[in-house]
Amino acid sequence: YHLVNVDTCMRCTLCADSCPTYTASGDLNVAPALRVRLLKQFIEGKGSDITRELCREAFRCTICGKCMEVCPFSIRTADLWYLLRYYTCKAGKRPEALEKFEESLLSNKNPYGTDTSLRVYWAEMLGLNELPGIAPRKANVALFMGCTPSYRSVAQDTLAAAVLLLNKVKESWTILGEEEWCCGCPLLMLGNREAAAEFAKHNVELVESLGATVLVTICATCYKMFKLEYEELLGRPLPFKVLHMTELLAKYVTELKLELPNKLDVKVAYHDPCDLARMSGVIEAPRLLIKEAAKELVELPENKLNTTCCGGGGLLQAVDNELRLKIAKKRVKEALDAGADVLASACPACKSSFVEAVREEGVDIEVTDVVELVARAAGLSW
Repeated sequence: YHLVNVDTCMRCTLCADSCPTYTASGDLNVAPALRVRLLKQFIEGKGSDITRELCREAFRCTICGKCMEVCPFSIRTADLWYLLRYYTCKAGKRPEALEKFEESLLSNKNPYGTDTSLRVYWAEMLGLNELPGIAPRKANVALFMGCTPSYRSVAQDTLAAAVLLLNKVKESWTILGEEEWCCGCPLLMLGNREAAAEFAKHNVELVESLGATVLVTICATCYKMFKLEYEELLGRPLPFKVLHMTELLAKYVTELKLELPNKLDVKVAYHDPCDLARMSGVIEAPRLLIKEAAKELVELPENKLNTTCCGGGGLLQAVDNELRLKIAKKRVKEALDAGADVLASACPACKSSFVEAVREEGVDIEVTDVVELVARAAGLSW
């Protein structure tokens, strides 16, 4: 099955102009039709002929799925890129930086090499550690914090906004606390399915122990993992519902549980995260929220299922950060050209990429998350 898809893919280059890494770099080696040749060699048992340097091209890809969206043969190309990384992992030919990254991830249970005891330190720093759900407890809704919001200041405002909104609507909620592990997506991207399954098992059992009926994430990639990957990794259905925070907030707004009286006088360009829109189909909830929270929603050139990548996916930052930022800067320019005051997304990886791109370019546009916009429109501050 995979070999048929690989052969088809090799004979076609129609997706090249939609590939964010190829269009940003102009490097044919990262074009999908050429990258897939590596996979064919592995499938045919010729992996020993491939150098570690050549295998680096397997990781100069954000696994955004854009090639999948435009494929005239409906090939799930993202599956091919995960398979390529699996073979690269088994052959021991991943870039050395990724070998060290994996070692740290397995040891620290997060991609940042930070001690697990600091996973909830953001709450103390932002003065939110007295909120009732910050100490893990039995609750209806469990908030999966995610690694970037937990450990990186660029996304901690999104976490603060999320817990304050849950508190405002008097939801029965809790976080997973210091025992929360990475969702496991970086391990899948490294080609290590076995470890990803171990992380999935740990997180699901932790949610179960809290008695939650709903698991909510603020990260698009964490959402995709719980929603689409965990059942396959674990071989059983999840005993709870999975929602992205924008879905839950849209529900609160439409049911009139959450009012947004302080409408923001800004023009907001919304960037659809690949894992949220294309991979998971969450498209309308963020838009409903922006329309309720702000003066105007602006659509970017590539949007909804046809969205483009922020550059922050696929572990690209670890192997080619310059390319990641080229991709992010293109999106920032599109938001500026649209006359937006604010560039909002619904994923901490997107926010992180855009914040860095804006800083390097020295341009005047605010970068935020939809959840933060909603919190501000609700009159919340932190």
